[in-house]
Amino acid sequence: PVLNTLRRVADSPTHLEITNLIIPGENDSEEDLQRLVDFVASLSPLIPLHFSAYYPEYRSQRPPTDVTRLLAARELARRRLKFVYLGNVAVPGGADTCCPECGALLVERNWYRARVVGLTDGRCRRCGFATGIRR
Repeated sequence: PVLNTLRRVADSPTHLEITNLIIPGENDSEEDLQRLVDFVASLSPLIPLHFSAYYPEYRSQRPPTDVTRLLAARELARRRLKFVYLGNVAVPGGADTCCPECGALLVERNWYRARVVGLTDGRCRRCGFATGIRR
């Protein structure tokens, strides 16, 4: 049902972003991550994908998500997707939006603050790439 809903939203004019909580030993294998990336890319390579770090609470026995796992997931996803972010972790640039064509910083984020620095009318100011980002 979740995948069908994502397909329907992706086919509509509604903005879609996907967040995946990476839980060690649960959904963090290369195969799990590749399946997710392939699915999102089949909808559109412009859909933002967020990988969030897991931290155990209450009765959970699983360890927190290792930052190196998040970085590896991001690199895997960047092969097919234009906008990949890291969440729940302090990684410099992990939540920033950069132009997938020229690498220019488009949106700078610091936890809950965002600052548009390189966009004009949804295009990269440096190279003109149409990001699909609307304000």
